[in-house]
Amino acid sequence: MSEALACEDLPVPPDAAAYAAAFTALAAAHSAYEDRFGHAFVICLDDIAPGEALDHLLAGLRDRLGNDREEERVLAAEELRRLARGRITRHIRNLPPARSENTGEARRESIGNSPYVPV
Repeated sequence: MSEALACEDLPVPPDAAAYAAAFTALAAAHSAYEDRFGHAFVICLDDIAPGEALDHLLAGLRDRLGNDREEERVLAAEELRRLARGRITRHIRNLPPARSENTGEARRESIGNSPYVPV
């Protein structure tokens, strides 16, 4: 988990230029989080509307700064899982359908029936 956390960057809200002061506050809160827990703050924003991303990010940081180390370790691991799941899902959705060698037909069942990919 440490390696995965080390690769994550500070999330950038969609309209960061319009929120320079808020982004500065976000960077300060992220720094406080890293000082407290020793790793980057991770949060999955996949289901959050772009206009609500900054508020969600700041609220998440504020709430999670009060956690103890073990509780935060569990939450960070869950957020990493959500991030990975979203990235894999987006990647799979962009792949062309697999073709059967004999018939040339698309084999969607291998992707469409996966419990990890929403259909």
